[in-house]
Amino acid sequence: MAVAEPSLLGESPLWHPTEQVLYYCDIPGKQLLRFDPRSGERQGWDFETEPEFQQKLDWMRSFIDAELIPLEPVFKRMPAGEWALVKKHLQKQVKAQGLWACHLDAALGGPGFGQMKLALMHELIGRCPYSMEIFGNQAPDSGNTELLAAGANEAQKERWLWPNLEGRLR
Repeated sequence: MAVAEPSLLGESPLWHPTEQVLYYCDIPGKQLLRFDPRSGERQGWDFETEPEFQQKLDWMRSFIDAELIPLEPVFKRMPAGEWALVKKHLQKQVKAQGLWACHLDAALGGPGFGQMKLALMHELIGRCPYSMEIFGNQAPDSGNTELLAAGANEAQKERWLWPNLEGRLR
């Protein structure tokens, strides 16, 4: 099937059997596209973000490229105590940018970013195997913190939630 305006890099094609249309992602264009082969019509949803958040994403890209990815060859060989110091230093930089635990709202120490911003962040974070830990939103901790925030009693929050949010549990 030929699409009238091809994307430079597309992925995740999904043929919708009821609508008889093709959905796919244009990665560099940050769009979800819908193509109707009967009419040739192409419809797109733009996922660009506001300039202030784009600056955060740009910082993340630079930080991951300059600080995290260069550690990949050595971080598994670092003694645990040394890695803990390095990790704490890196997490401090993330926190200073307001990018720590972004899946949580402000009452729990995060900025409360919605799913779109998290998706854009995870596109960058996914480039380094330990970056989710540096940004405070690694699985299963991110989901656990959300559950603890919603349903834990005070003793459970003291034991599990607050240390997790501070990056002291892993």
